[in-house]
Amino acid sequence: MSGEVAGRSPIEYLFFGVIDFICLLLAAESLNALQYRRSVEWIVAGIASVLIGYYWPKLTQKFRKKTAKPPAVATEKRAGEQKRPATLRQLFENDWPTLPSYYNDGGIEAHSTSDNKVVFSVKFSWRLNGDFVSRSTFLAFFMESIVPAVDALNACIAIADIYGQFIDEVNHGVDISGQSPDDTSATYVRDMVFSKRIFIYYENPDFSLAQKGAVEALYKSKGLSVQFRDAGYTWAHREDHPPFRPNPLTPKSILLPDARLHPGLTITARKLD
Repeated sequence: MSGEVAGRSPIEYLFFGVIDFICLLLAAESLNALQYRRSVEWIVAGIASVLIGYYWPKLTQKFRKKTAKPPAVATEKRAGEQKRPATLRQLFENDWPTLPSYYNDGGIEAHSTSDNKVVFSVKFSWRLNGDFVSRSTFLAFFMESIVPAVDALNACIAIADIYGQFIDEVNHGVDISGQSPDDTSATYVRDMVFSKRIFIYYENPDFSLAQKGAVEALYKSKGLSVQFRDAGYTWAHREDHPPFRPNPLTPKSILLPDARLHPGLTITARKLD
């Protein structure tokens, strides 16, 4: 059977046999010379040699197990998993782990007034995040890098006009509340004040500084504040390896923080539709 210990090889039999014979011979010589103490020492050495020879197969097997290296393929796989940098989508889905939020997929499509043809169409994911400390909310949007820069620009411009629709969707679709032990009543996300802050996750290198500046100026004129998180943000957080979610988020998901991050705060959530 594979679990059995293999026996000693002929060389090992010969080696331990020679050692046993030498110890026995030297013990006999010491005894003839009336060197009793040395004789006893050689006898003990012979007995130790016999025991080591008997258990030698088991000892060598244990030594091989301790010094054995893990399979190279498994080691390389684990190393690859540890060194794989975080993606912008992962950062978007896992940022603000201490805040409750609502996640969904959406899109913006514009048509020409003359022939009703599609001018641009952009798919994106978005989150509304609630902060129970400041009692305010903010929005975050993620667009894939394959979205052309000009379409992303048009999407950013459109978001500045319709951002209220996303807030309304959350307020009418889910019920998220939090209450601390000292609070006399719960605080609801729907009652929080929108902070006018909007985060755009988009890392297409063709999206220029001039385009970002135009979006920032537009948002400022509307009383909004926009923050871009692009390839530079991904690079800065490339070594982030928190316990990311094993699978991408699904639409209409309610994300709740770990209760241990808010001792005493009770957060409840339910979908209304």
